[in-house]
Amino acid sequence: MRILNRLEEVLIAVLMAAATVIIFLAIIQRYATGVPALYAYARTWDFTWAQELCIYMFVWMAKFGAGLRRAHRHSRWRRRLRQHAGRRAAA
Repeated sequence: MRILNRLEEVLIAVLMAAATVIIFLAIIQRYATGVPALYAYARTWDFTWAQELCIYMFVWMAKFGAGLRRAHRHSRWRRRLRQHAGRRAAA
């Protein structure tokens, strides 16, 4: 289970980093098309897909994050049960 949790954490981090880079490039492209000196060059970039892709990436981040949260919550609950059982056995 720890391997899967670690995989989920890495996957969320990669998706978040990729979404940040894609959105940043799309913003730069939009800004550059407004600058007359850069218009011809920036017009060759095509980031019309960027927003749609980032929406899907954020949906997957939310799904993986919910699963990861559930796994962490259950492990914390088990730890508390063990601590409580240890106190009862010592008494």
